[in-house]
Amino acid sequence: MSRLHGDVSRHMWQGLWKGIPVPEIPISHVTNGVHMASYAGLPMVELLKRALGKNWVDMEAGAQGWFKFDSIPDKLIWQVHNLQKMALIEYMSSSVASLYKKLGVDRKDINQAISMLSTDTLLIGFARRFAPYKRANLLFADLQRLENLLSDTRHPVALVFAGKAHPADSQGIDIMQEIIRYCTDKRFLGRIFFLEDYSLAISRLLVQGCDVWLNTPRRPYEASGTSGQKVTVNGVLNLSISDGWWCEGYNGSNGWTIGPVRTTMAQEDTQSDYNDAEALYTLLEEQVIPLYYYRNQNSIPTRWVKTMKESMRTLIPAYSSHRMVRDYLRDYYMPVAERYAKLSGDDTIVRHIVEWKKDIATRFASVKVGLLRIDGMDSDTCEAGQPIRVTVSMDPGQMKQEELLVQLVVGAYDGREFVEKPRVVLLSYERTTSDNSLVYACDFVTRKSGRQAYGVRILPTTPDIEGDFDTNMVLWA
Repeated sequence: MSRLHGDVSRHMWQGLWKGIPVPEIPISHVTNGVHMASYAGLPMVELLKRALGKNWVDMEAGAQGWFKFDSIPDKLIWQVHNLQKMALIEYMSSSVASLYKKLGVDRKDINQAISMLSTDTLLIGFARRFAPYKRANLLFADLQRLENLLSDTRHPVALVFAGKAHPADSQGIDIMQEIIRYCTDKRFLGRIFFLEDYSLAISRLLVQGCDVWLNTPRRPYEASGTSGQKVTVNGVLNLSISDGWWCEGYNGSNGWTIGPVRTTMAQEDTQSDYNDAEALYTLLEEQVIPLYYYRNQNSIPTRWVKTMKESMRTLIPAYSSHRMVRDYLRDYYMPVAERYAKLSGDDTIVRHIVEWKKDIATRFASVKVGLLRIDGMDSDTCEAGQPIRVTVSMDPGQMKQEELLVQLVVGAYDGREFVEKPRVVLLSYERTTSDNSLVYACDFVTRKSGRQAYGVRILPTTPDIEGDFDTNMVLWA
């Protein structure tokens, strides 16, 4: 799942970690990746081998080899792209002719529609499950505006749809049927196409041959999405709602984001189909189509090709299955294997943890917070870079001093919750008072300006437990 969906999941499951700020809940993510070599067209594979080297698939993000894109002649990469686009158009010509016949379209109209397919036409693809939240029909929110956009003979644009709906998903089926009806509408004949019997082979043709890949989910329901990742290796540009993997992938110059750019749940606002459709039309009219048809003296869309190179350079390594496997190995598989080896190699560790947990709930409930003091603040205000000192005292009850973990938690705050993972600073044990209270303290320097929340928390701890929140117990001062 994507970074954004990690945030979504933490909000979904926050009830299991009561008292823990949502960004700290121990649910992380590994963004999906795709096997780039499986979706790259053969002409593009040959180009990448010549330009980047035979091992281009294995290069990690940031490797110098990816900057070799800059040296690929615009004419060459455009020729390769159009070669793959022609393969898609040839398949579309035969496929849509068959569909039109089934739908009762006249032979004359069929021939006219097919004749309008050309590598000179901006081709926008949408191919995935017809689940309602993916909003395959978002482009049809304003039919007059869509007609105006598609009827411009100077800057021709065509839409190609493919996909399937679950047999029990009546809404998804209705959306698919709606789009098929538009394919035969006189206003859109030769400008909107639907490919039947969606398959892996058709998917490959589409991700290799389209110019733009459209993604319009209702945020934040896209857990990650992979179809847009598949197109990157072919130089196809993403035009997407800020959801799923695109929240991470978009850098401002490697494609387009429909509507507001979002990265976290905390930034979420009310989303409407109308606003998203309006943003989509505007993007197409003012940015996407003009960029595609801005050509140099050799009829090469140099600015478009520049965006293609930026997309390929930044997105291929970041969203490949190679990167995904490395992330799983580094962040999950190896740590788990190491912990297993440690625990299985010494059963005294396990016995200690099990014995310690038997009465920890009762003993930790006996802890009572005393005085919390913060020096260096003016009321609730302090200057960035200004040092402050935090001191807290407590009655440990039945807990031993070494069983208490005391932390200062500070982070940006939106009025409801931390907007990102807060900074955690350990308070050190300083002394025991005459009444057996324990005193902990730390020095802290603020790093950021703006609205922040802070607090001191106490957690039970013992050597070798699984993280600070292993017991799911916390006491806030």
